[in-house]
Formats: sequence, C-alpha cells, structure tokens
Amino acid sequence: MDEELERSFLTQVLPQWEAQNPVALALVGEYSNELSPRNWIRQGPLRACEEPGLSFVAELIHQLWLFRRQVPLKVQLARRRLQEANRVYDDLLKALREHDAQPLEQIWPIIQRRFGRFETVCRRLIDAFSDFDREVSLI
Repeated sequence: MDEELERSFLTQVLPQWEAQNPVALALVGEYSNELSPRNWIRQGPLRACEEPGLSFVAELIHQLWLFRRQVPLKVQLARRRLQEANRVYDDLLKALREHDAQPLEQIWPIIQRRFGRFETVCRRLIDAFSDFDREVSLI
C-alpha cells in the first residue's frame, strides 16, 4: 500500500469529487442543448431567415442530430454512470467515517475493495463522458 498516495486521495481527491459533482450533473443535464447544431443556425448566416421557418429548420436539425449521434442514449448512460459513482462514493465515505478514529493502515483492508470499486466506476464515467461531442457540429 502506498500510504502517501492513499492519504492524498482521502484529503484531496475525495473532497474534489463533492466539489465537481455539480459540474458533472450540469454537463449531463445541459449537453443536448449546449452542443446542439441548432445553436449554429441561430448564430450563422441563416439567422437572417424569418420565423417560423428558422425555428422549424433549427428544430429539425436538432432532432436529426439527437437521432444520428444517439444523444439521448449517451446522456442516459452518463447519468447512470454518474449515479453509480455517487452511490459508490457514498459507500466509501460511510466506511471511512465508521473507521475514522483508526489509522489508515488498520482500515485499509476494510476499505480497499471500496476504493477499487470507486476507481472502476469513475473509469466508466470517464468513458461515458468521452462519448460526448466536444464541440457543436452539423449532423
């Protein structure tokens, strides 16, 4: 066991999970609107088009993008992965609190599996977020 690594994980990484969790939740919640190609339509040369045609075209392109890029499935998977990571995080935190007074060397055998599980679900979450588009693109 690398005690320094584990201590830094406890004092630095775990608190960052709580601090960054709202950002991850917002990313999942806003992804389909923020990266939709309809944003380009409203900013590009087509913005000079008159309503209701512009709204119709923008929504049509948005729906095509949702379908072709499988956005609802990606969002659903990322949401599930984030919920799973939060459950495992809560379980890890609970175990740490139950053994708070004990030195890390003594509790490590008890919590080692939980750390491994947290690492695994975090990797799955990273994979889910990696499937998200990184910039607005046309269909």
